[in-house]
Amino acid sequence: MNIIIVEDRMMARDELKYLLSLHPDVNILGEFETTAEAWQLISSGQVDGAFLDINIATEPGAAGMDLAFRIDRLPLANPPWIVFTTGYEEYALSAHTVTLRLSG
Repeated sequence: MNIIIVEDRMMARDELKYLLSLHPDVNILGEFETTAEAWQLISSGQVDGAFLDINIATEPGAAGMDLAFRIDRLPLANPPWIVFTTGYEEYALSAHTVTLRLSG
């Protein structure tokens, strides 16, 4: 599995990288602090999955959520799956709603 991590906090990114490194079938293609940095790789079709921080402090609004909508509209045969990451309950609840809408 080729995945990427989009997370603005280095400690959270490092912890996620460590946890994913425990799975031999996971290949981390890249890690990004902003959604703009991640977009080129995502839109290339090389990414199987993305771990997206919902609220990126350096970007307005819920940038990870906005990126998820952009991913959903990509004209790819197999668009990347998405796992939202957050440390805030209110963002987790809204991500759950969005996930239901994207999958249904």
